[in-house]
Amino acid sequence: MKNYLFCQIDILGFSDLICNPPRNLSISNIEKSYNLIFQKNLKDCKDFHQRRPDFLLFSDTAFIYQEDFYNCYNFTLYLSNILQNSFYSIKNEQENLIPQLYFKFPLRGAFSLGSLVINNNNIIGKPIVSTYRWERLQNWIGISIPYNDISNVMNNLPKSEIEKIMDNNLLIEYDIPSKNGVFKTYAVNFISSDNKNKIMDIIEQELLNYKDKMNIYTKYYSTKNFVKHVVSNSLYVSN
Repeated sequence: MKNYLFCQIDILGFSDLICNPPRNLSISNIEKSYNLIFQKNLKDCKDFHQRRPDFLLFSDTAFIYQEDFYNCYNFTLYLSNILQNSFYSIKNEQENLIPQLYFKFPLRGAFSLGSLVINNNNIIGKPIVSTYRWERLQNWIGISIPYNDISNVMNNLPKSEIEKIMDNNLLIEYDIPSKNGVFKTYAVNFISSDNKNKIMDIIEQELLNYKDKMNIYTKYYSTKNFVKHVVSNSLYVSN
């Protein structure tokens, strides 16, 4: 077994999208949009110019992993970029998509590290269990470290890389809302001084769109509070 940086992300609301596709469109329509937006985001990751981590896809779940701890700054930057890009895709700004093939793919995930066995398309290990549990528990749109994995992550990453990550505000301490209350941990930051207004406008529009669907509304409202926290404390990503 080898040690890896590991992140698990899910598309929020994907099950409902599959079971109740809008405008009576088929699964094949959703799959085309999935490739153009979600998979393209992971593969090409707009504005990320480093070597991207590896990933495996299974329906609405992505396993993102990297063996090299000494480039954990780039790994965290990648996570930050895919989050930012996922918000832009909500506004239908990636590519000139055919409107009737367009769907939303908001992301929620968890980031940790540990031993994994990776063999072809098989991937097994404790970080998968830890990130799965925490991803499901969170009640917002974003990526964070499982609160009970903080010491594991911080103690095993190179000090110089942690300092670089913190200096650039790629990870910031935050009270993450969950279905069991609030937990203080570290969130992957995707808010810059350039994108803050754009992302807040997108969130405000989604709050209007889902005002009658409290389950979704709550997640966007919690994410709005995260953006406000970053802005009010000037914790912008500087990448």
